[in-house]
Amino acid sequence: MKTFSEILADYIHDLTYDDLPPAVITKCKQIVMDTIGVMVFGSEAPWSRILLDYFVEQGGTADAKIVCSDIHLPASSAAFVNGTMAHSFDYDDDLAACHIASCIIPAVLAMGQKVKASGKELITAITVGYDLTVRTAETLDGHHLYAMGFHPTPVCGVIGAVGAVSKLLKLDKEQIKCAFGIAGSFPSGSLEWLSDGSMTKRFHGGKAASEGIISASLAQKGFSAPRTAFEGENGIFKIYQVQRPEKTLVEELGQRFDVLKSYLKYYPCCTCNGPVIDAILDLKERWSLQHENIRKIEVKLRNTCFSLVGKPIEKKRNPDTILDAQMSAPYCIAVALLDGEAFPQQFTLSKLKDPTIKEIMQKISVEWDESMELEGSPRPVPAEIVVLTTDGKELRKRVDYQKGTYRNPLTDDEIKMKFSMCVEGKFSETVRNQLITYIDRLEYSPDVTQIPTN
Repeated sequence: MKTFSEILADYIHDLTYDDLPPAVITKCKQIVMDTIGVMVFGSEAPWSRILLDYFVEQGGTADAKIVCSDIHLPASSAAFVNGTMAHSFDYDDDLAACHIASCIIPAVLAMGQKVKASGKELITAITVGYDLTVRTAETLDGHHLYAMGFHPTPVCGVIGAVGAVSKLLKLDKEQIKCAFGIAGSFPSGSLEWLSDGSMTKRFHGGKAASEGIISASLAQKGFSAPRTAFEGENGIFKIYQVQRPEKTLVEELGQRFDVLKSYLKYYPCCTCNGPVIDAILDLKERWSLQHENIRKIEVKLRNTCFSLVGKPIEKKRNPDTILDAQMSAPYCIAVALLDGEAFPQQFTLSKLKDPTIKEIMQKISVEWDESMELEGSPRPVPAEIVVLTTDGKELRKRVDYQKGTYRNPLTDDEIKMKFSMCVEGKFSETVRNQLITYIDRLEYSPDVTQIPTN
């Protein structure tokens, strides 16, 4: 029997652009534009600047460009920095409990520039990266990883990144198997940033993107590695205590394209807060809710989400940092209720200090509700809000598929609106329109080094 690395190597090596349905090509282009937008938005964050300064100090070949600058770095360094920018404000896309774009797009852009890949080659590599990341997340079970204390994004993202980069490098099947063996020593990422809202979460996408490039590049040069990276006696399945059928890693390869189910985030915060925001905005609009007329708000979540955005409740009601706010259901409800929206301008230090928001947060409780434990592929993260008003009303709203998911997708206009919001003040209108036009026609580009990113 073939090992999982061998099956994946066959898929990566044999897949061609012509195998991709038109919907996959369209979605890949949407993701590229969305991710470049959130990279630009995160380019001036303190953690992004620290990493950029560090890698500039290290020097090296000028393989790839840092978004929103004239700086060029080695491909692995550029992917690390651009991936960190992409994940800087939790605004990158999401699926199967992973932020996938911050792992895949920076990796393929950096390596694509280094090898002067075509737009078609870039799109094919992105498709591979999404398929492998999602299948890894479903096999390891992202919610199980959270329970173990791991952030699924870097754990699963490196597998997708190494597959995508292997495709761009045109590795043969033996080299691809080796690349997975090398990548098997990289998956990791602690959730301990939840304790104090510090910076380590921000580089998890960049970490995976960079490690994918390193793994594939070492394999290309002949670095040996085990062919049983997944199912081996000390492989990935054992390390992460796989509880789901291992076949999920390879089933329907080439028939099911997981990029189609990835959702572009409408709100710059934890995925678990998306349905919470949708719910409170719906109730606010339908009932003309004002915070003065609310006595209490009860939030019901699935267990993983409860752990991420609902407890400890005193910390969630009193966020100290932007990350704390992004990981707080009480904050997201309060700011959406007060402002009628939850966009980047709602996640600032000045907003955290707003006394009205602080007052609203104290009225909000969060609990685990077993009825939220829905199954599916990808597993949804539903939420229900119960608002108790001062005049005795009980208002309920449940959201199973938040805005941006494949069952409730953003429109083209909403995607472009988000992009424009992210690059405002950093890109001129001319550059913004050039980039939109370029990505709309990405499959016709002979060389992705031409992509305008500043």
